[in-house]
Amino acid sequence: MYMSLYKLIGWCNNPSDLYLCWFVHVQGGKLFWGSGVTPCMKRSCTWVKKTNMILCCAGVRNYLKEVLMSLTAVHAEVFAMSHELVSRVLSRLIEGVAEEMARLLLCVHAFSTHGALQAHLELYVLQHSTSAFHTPISRQSFKQAVTLLPQISTGTERKLMADLVNRFNNNMKLQLICFQSVS
Repeated sequence: MYMSLYKLIGWCNNPSDLYLCWFVHVQGGKLFWGSGVTPCMKRSCTWVKKTNMILCCAGVRNYLKEVLMSLTAVHAEVFAMSHELVSRVLSRLIEGVAEEMARLLLCVHAFSTHGALQAHLELYVLQHSTSAFHTPISRQSFKQAVTLLPQISTGTERKLMADLVNRFNNNMKLQLICFQSVS
């Protein structure tokens, strides 16, 4: 259990902020929602000269997959010790992740069209993947985060988002099984 918790913690010194430090690389790595390319079905990267960044266009970004994989590892290790504790531990971790996601979205001053679509996609995937372990606090945090996002206006964007969610669910099916029901 300690190895996965350590990975989830990263380099944090404050034990009360175990789950909050995981998103540090989102800001440090300049993964902003204010600019970017359209999330798409193919894997490709684009060099953005103005911002001196490489933006990858591959649906759900890796930071979110890493968070879900770390939560999966914590689930496995806690389940191996006591399956009664799984719900309590994951609920607390997901509360922290949801609060941090809402805080990060609050820090965005303006969303580009593509950034808004990317944020909707990532928030939707996180919210629905972990729904079995939501608490009133995490539900409120997710609700706050959704209200911060501009609405998806076109049918094309909605279809693209649905396709990307389906692709993510198909690719991560095995890893997401532990989040389907509280056991």
